[in-house]
Amino acid sequence: MTTKLSPEAQPQAKTIRFNGKAKRQEPDQLEETKSQLQAKMADLQRQAAEITIKEQEREAERRNELIAQRTELQADARQYREEARQCQDADEKKTLYGYAADCDKAIASITAELGEELPVVAEEKAPWYERNHRVVAFLQVIGIVILIWWLKWVFEEYKAEIDNLNKSLPIQQQMQPYDMTSIQKFIFEKFIVFADLPVALLLLFAMVPFIGFYVLPFLKSQKDFYYEFYNELTPWQRACITTAFCLGLLFVLGLSHLVKP
Repeated sequence: MTTKLSPEAQPQAKTIRFNGKAKRQEPDQLEETKSQLQAKMADLQRQAAEITIKEQEREAERRNELIAQRTELQADARQYREEARQCQDADEKKTLYGYAADCDKAIASITAELGEELPVVAEEKAPWYERNHRVVAFLQVIGIVILIWWLKWVFEEYKAEIDNLNKSLPIQQQMQPYDMTSIQKFIFEKFIVFADLPVALLLLFAMVPFIGFYVLPFLKSQKDFYYEFYNELTPWQRACITTAFCLGLLFVLGLSHLVKP
C-alpha cells in the first residue's frame, strides 16, 4: 500500500521578488539563490574591508606627513629664536622673532588637525650672562683686579727668592731682579697713555671738530657714530671697525713701553 503525502506536507514552490519582479521558484532554486546572495554579500564585505584598510593607510600616511611637517617647523622656530638672540640689529631681530611666531601658528594648526592638544612650552630664556650684562661686566672688572693683584704678589715672591739666592752667590754671579723701579716705570707708561688722551681730543677738536662731534657719544650732532654703528652698519662693517680700533689700541700700548723717564 502506497502512502501519499498530503498537499500540506509536500514541498511547495514559493513566490519571491527579485529586482522588483515577482518570481515563483522551486525549493532547489531558492537554495541556489540564497547561496548566490550570500556570496555577493561576502564579496561586498570583502570590498568594504579593503576600502577601510586603504582609508586607514591613507590616513596614517597623511598623519605621518603632518608630524614630519610639525617637526620641521619646530626646528625652524628654535633656529629663528637662536639667531634672534644672537642678532644685534633690532629690525632683523624683530623679523626673526616674527618668523618664529609664524612657525608657532603653523604648529598649532597642524596639532589641531591631528586632534592633539598643543603642549605648553615654557618660554625660552636667554643664557644668564646675556640677561645680566651689568653683572657680567662687574665680574669681569673684579676678575681683572684679582688677576693684577695675583701677578703683583707673584712678582714680589720671585724678587724675594732671587734676593735670597744672591746672598749665597758672588757679586759677579748675582742676578738683578726687577724691583719697585720697574713698577714705577710701568705706572709712568700708563700715565703717559692716559695723559695723552685729553691732549689728543683737544687736537681733534682743534683740527677736525666735526669728527669729534661725530665720534664722542656725549656730544649730540646730526650724525651719531654710535647709532650708525649699532643700527645702520652691517655685521661685516662693524667687525672691520672693531678690529681696526683694537689693533690701533694695541699699537699705542706697545709704543708706550718705549717711553723713558
